[in-house]
Amino acid sequence: MDFAPGTIVAGRYRVERKVGQGAWGEVWSADHITVGLKVALKTLRPSAIGDAEAVARFRREAYFLGRIRSDHVARVFDFFTDDRYGLVLVMDYIEGEPLSRVLKAPLSIEDAIDLGCDLAQGVRDLHAAGIIHRDLKPANVILQPLPDGGQRAMIVDFSLSRLAAGASGEISLTDLTKSHMALGTLPYMAPEQVLNSRQVTEQSDLYAIGAILFRGILGRHIFEETEGELAKKKLTADPPPAQLPRTDAVARGLARIIDRSLKRRPAERYKTATQMLDDFRELRDVSRAVEAEPPARNEEHDTFRIGTKVPSASAIAAAARALEDDDSDVIETRQQSAPPLASSSSRVARSNVPRVVLVVFSGLSLLFLGIVAGSVVTERRLGTAAALAAAATPPPLASSAAPALDVDAAPPAVDDAAAAVVDEIIETPAVLEDAAPDVAVARARVVARASANAPATPKDAGVTLPTRLPSSSDESMVSEDDGGI
Repeated sequence: MDFAPGTIVAGRYRVERKVGQGAWGEVWSADHITVGLKVALKTLRPSAIGDAEAVARFRREAYFLGRIRSDHVARVFDFFTDDRYGLVLVMDYIEGEPLSRVLKAPLSIEDAIDLGCDLAQGVRDLHAAGIIHRDLKPANVILQPLPDGGQRAMIVDFSLSRLAAGASGEISLTDLTKSHMALGTLPYMAPEQVLNSRQVTEQSDLYAIGAILFRGILGRHIFEETEGELAKKKLTADPPPAQLPRTDAVARGLARIIDRSLKRRPAERYKTATQMLDDFRELRDVSRAVEAEPPARNEEHDTFRIGTKVPSASAIAAAARALEDDDSDVIETRQQSAPPLASSSSRVARSNVPRVVLVVFSGLSLLFLGIVAGSVVTERRLGTAAALAAAATPPPLASSAAPALDVDAAPPAVDDAAAAVVDEIIETPAVLEDAAPDVAVARARVVARASANAPATPKDAGVTLPTRLPSSSDESMVSEDDGGI
């Protein structure tokens, strides 16, 4: 007998309305009279009550749901036989729309990534319980609204599920599918499932996730052939690559996940749902880092507003890894309204530090070169002055001895050449800076020797001549340096 609104089932569940039906069963919403909990009641349709296979599959679904612990699978509260309605399965009631209804419009890249994360996590939990769904499709996914405004994908309808190879369970639960029987929904079935639905593996469910996302983003199935040709196409042809509507790094990352999950040969797909989930989560972190808005500039008060979204360190690291793979592409975002002032300020802040370091280093280098150049020029001036003094001195007389010098005597007349040599020696900067002699005494000595017909030498002025006279090239270098200084 069918349920009807207002019917009391098992003395504790008040039926409200029918929310869905499948080939063998119906799902109704109901309230638990005692605790006020809203639940879903699933029962066999009257036409399937006498079908032994339908009854066995219904019992198996209840058994499987009791094994699963997942945030993306409805919980089972009860399973019993009612005298009027037969087998009744009591589950969590999931508010929301089926994905098949939502896919009337294409999914965005970001929504598809979120959906992929949920489906991969739900399938991972199924496989951890040793269960293969075998009929993942948009009609068996409910998008449950969340308090924060988001959605969570919930996997339902386990009537075609089976235990994975090696999983512990009753043998009778695994013998419902006949040899070479194809069970499932063809557009979402893996090639090996088309051949023999008893030989499916966990990778068959991963194929279905890729097929759902392909359909959700592009608005069409992988192959567009009719049902008769579709099975042959799946077995003989590789699927076309997912040509997504965007070409940025995030979209390309999603396309790679979809393409890998849709490989015709199971060995080329993801080995486990955990591997697929890891890739989805990393891509989601990258996507959220790109979407995060920079601090919004308040130009009126020249301040930044608090409360803007900032990506986490893990999200930034994930984005960096993704960009390393292809650093020639620019990530396209859904929000392009970042204020130019914010980006300009960040660029200036990044460039100031190396610029200041460069200026300081250049200044120190110039100062050091100036000190070295000044020392070289000074030595060359000293050598040149001493050489000129020696050149202006007449040859010494072999037989004459230098008389004693009287520094207090009046200076006799000397020729202009000797005076010029004395002045050049005395005014040499190196002489005055290092060990300047008494100018008056030095001049008196030179003048006295000149009056005694003795040569005036640099030694009389306290100057030591260099061992090598400067060459003509040295003189030209000194002249050029003098001009520069």
